[in-house]
Amino acid sequence: MVKKISNRKNEDRVIAEVKTVLNKVYWLDQEVKTKTNQLEELRSLAEYVGSQTDEVKVKGSTAGGHDTSVDRIIKKEKSINVSVKALTRERDRIEKLIKRVPDDRLRILLELRYLEYCPWAAIAQRLHYDTRYVYRLHRQAQLEVGKIMGIR
Repeated sequence: MVKKISNRKNEDRVIAEVKTVLNKVYWLDQEVKTKTNQLEELRSLAEYVGSQTDEVKVKGSTAGGHDTSVDRIIKKEKSINVSVKALTRERDRIEKLIKRVPDDRLRILLELRYLEYCPWAAIAQRLHYDTRYVYRLHRQAQLEVGKIMGIR
């Protein structure tokens, strides 16, 4: 009984580490989407400022704030490029890791959850399983990834 509880705690620790690794792609993807939305807001603001300054041009000067808007847009684009590169690298790493899972059911479940970001109900429906069974398979899949990663 004590050994079983100890084993469960160890499994929970392994699963926590695996989740952290697998979820990194999702969070990087969210970061890219957030920055892209911010970029669109900056562009919209720059267009608004540009249309306002077209009406009131001061001889020999640039319209107030427009150049700084362009600079902010350029910085945000560079930031997005850095994040996209990180996302691509991490996604490739996770895809390779998931491909090493030998059981087709577990591998497909991991792909749906961590690469396609499918909710549990959609995964259960696509795999024709009960949601509770998908949770159990997910636990098995995470433990399998833990083995592949060498987490003990």
